Amino acid sequence: MSRCQLEAALVIDGVDVLVEGLRAKLDVEEMDSWRGTFRRGQIYNEGSPGIQCRRQPSVAWQHGPDLIRFIKQVRSCTTGENTYAHLL
Repeated sequence: MSRCQLEAALVIDGVDVLVEGLRAKLDVEEMDSWRGTFRRGQIYNEGSPGIQCRRQPSVAWQHGPDLIRFIKQVRSCTTGENTYAHLL
């Protein structure tokens, strides 16, 4: 496998793991918990528009901790076993 093919496979893995994590989170939670997150074509976090990355002190995305927990539960990927979950 060439370096380009490996990098492409790892990108696909990353997207797949994110999608599976979101899917698992959506399956477990009721849609009401997401109702305030997406409004009028914008994403909201804790009632404020956008995710403020440079805000001090920083405020995590309200769904972030749960999403990371679900991503860690994804075990298989295109390239094999999800062995990088411990890094999150």
